[in-house]
Amino acid sequence: MSVKLSKLDQLEVGLYKDAKNQGMSLSVMLEQWAKKGEISEDLVKPEAKNSQGKTLTAFQQILASAGIRTKGQFAQTGEAFFTDQSKKVLFPEFLANEYRDAERDLPPVFLQLTDLVTNREGIKGNSHKVGMMAAPADGELEFGRVAEGAALPRYTVKQAERAVDIYKYGGMLDMTYEAIRQAALPMLSRYIGKIARAQVKRKIKMALAVALNGDGNFNPAPNSPTRAAALSFADLIDLHFEAAGMSVETSLIIGDSTMISALIALYTLTTDGRPADRNVPFTASGGALPAPLGMMLKLTLPGSQLEGSDKLMAIDSRDGLVEIFEENSEITESTRLIETQFERVTFSENLGYGKPETFAFRTKTLAA
Repeated sequence: MSVKLSKLDQLEVGLYKDAKNQGMSLSVMLEQWAKKGEISEDLVKPEAKNSQGKTLTAFQQILASAGIRTKGQFAQTGEAFFTDQSKKVLFPEFLANEYRDAERDLPPVFLQLTDLVTNREGIKGNSHKVGMMAAPADGELEFGRVAEGAALPRYTVKQAERAVDIYKYGGMLDMTYEAIRQAALPMLSRYIGKIARAQVKRKIKMALAVALNGDGNFNPAPNSPTRAAALSFADLIDLHFEAAGMSVETSLIIGDSTMISALIALYTLTTDGRPADRNVPFTASGGALPAPLGMMLKLTLPGSQLEGSDKLMAIDSRDGLVEIFEENSEITESTRLIETQFERVTFSENLGYGKPETFAFRTKTLAA
């Protein structure tokens, strides 16, 4: 098996184009090369781990081979990337990785994008029609023996009537070439993190709006009122059974702080932290919120469409939204960063959300 990368001076800007043509990031392409043995073990060792026992990615090992320290007490400044051309080639992917990692840094008590999105699908245009499956009537869904000569239940997959629109997400870091060279890499990561977290909040709010209202194909989340004007545990049971009646297994309940607080208030806790009413299902540990009927609770972000709506939403994360992203959109402008003395760093990506499963999301609204 031939080795594609055996020394650092083989790193050049064309690798970004190669990765892009394969529909992946540079980090993912290097990871694939490493698994196939196409990177010298002088640069990347299989199953290498850090001091905490966490597996190091191929890109992280190449950074280390280049002598670039990005974290910790002895982290370097941006100057470390500009001492020669092969190291400069690594800079855009370092920025992109920091952006991707920061997107996953929201506190776990809040709704995450992965709670709403089940699949990602790359496209080449700026809109896309998601496939939607129409099932037969509920009575025909049960597995069982089919009489001889009888027709099997038919599931029809067709394109949605309305395409999913793609929107641009990202931000710009105004930081001159010289300022980046002098900035400590952990501080640079902090600046990038602020941009990334702001954008992931935008994505979560947009995805939640699609889950609630649909993607334009007449598929809003089904809604039912509570039994009374105040939330009760019976309403939660109703919500769970309404979903189960459509063969949906809800794993998560979300709402704004008012609705989640009202739900938690249904539990009267004793001094040992357990519910006084032992008949109320309750599981929580390590500071986690209660998990009624085995469903996790999470808060929606301020400003989302559930804020002030008097709604709870139940979610089956197995059949959630599809994130549609434009394959030609890039998180960073790699070539420009490598070949010019830039004045700003731009992070951008083009994506939207489709809703192939109407019943994976269901709401319960306080009765008037």
